[in-house]
Amino acid sequence: MKPRRKRKPPTGDREPNGRKRRGKSAKPSEDVRTTAVQARQRVYGLTPEQADHEKASTVLGRLWLNQQLTERQRMAGEKYRELYDAHIRATQAPDSLAVSGRLGSGGDQISDEYIEWAVKAEAAYDVHRLALIDNSTEQTVRRVVIEDLEPMEHAERVMLRVGLDRLAVRLSTGSGEG
Repeated sequence: MKPRRKRKPPTGDREPNGRKRRGKSAKPSEDVRTTAVQARQRVYGLTPEQADHEKASTVLGRLWLNQQLTERQRMAGEKYRELYDAHIRATQAPDSLAVSGRLGSGGDQISDEYIEWAVKAEAAYDVHRLALIDNSTEQTVRRVVIEDLEPMEHAERVMLRVGLDRLAVRLSTGSGEG
């Protein structure tokens, strides 16, 4: 049997296991957060402080940061988004409301608590959605809050504020206009 040759110590361009290093090993090219902040500044015209704010990632948050919405309106929009998310979880879960036989897709029993939660989630979303339909703001609020699309015209921004004010009253979010 042949004797094994001695291993050479790894050089700078190789990993300790002998493989060649992928990419530059010295340091990452740029922090991802910095890139995102710079992109928000460039695309949305935000100040560095605004672009770095946690709320700057959504249209609703950027409108609030630019003082086009009040704190109360922003909070109402976020709460409406939570109601929508619960509505989606309740309606798109596998066999979520299949009460007949009460079996889920995995053969597990659907609990009474789950059914109760799903019905409440559906009802809560529907009640607030219908309130927005009553004052003709549902489409605008949906576009901005749920679909995360910028309001294009001044009239659309006004409709958004009216709809969010209605939600704020119904959801009792916040006490001030700040």
